[in-house]
Amino acid sequence: MQNNFGSGGPHKFMTFALVGEEYGISIMKIKEIIGMMSVTVLPQTPDYVKGVINLRGKVIPIIDLRCKFNLEQVEPSERTCIIVIESENDD
Repeated sequence: MQNNFGSGGPHKFMTFALVGEEYGISIMKIKEIIGMMSVTVLPQTPDYVKGVINLRGKVIPIIDLRCKFNLEQVEPSERTCIIVIESENDD
């Protein structure tokens, strides 16, 4: 998908669907997409924080968007993946 926003020129997005709604993330923010892996649960975190993973020595928090958006929960499938994005606070 490609859109033009302002004078910055074309932007490309990775899109995904949750319960029939389509969402997009700028591909410039995506570091990688990986298959589901074992998640270490953290105590006393909000329900949508499923825990953390160790990805090549970096601790990555796992956020469940279905839970964050109060959507129906489903069991992970072979199509379930983790999208690792760059945040404003990354070093």
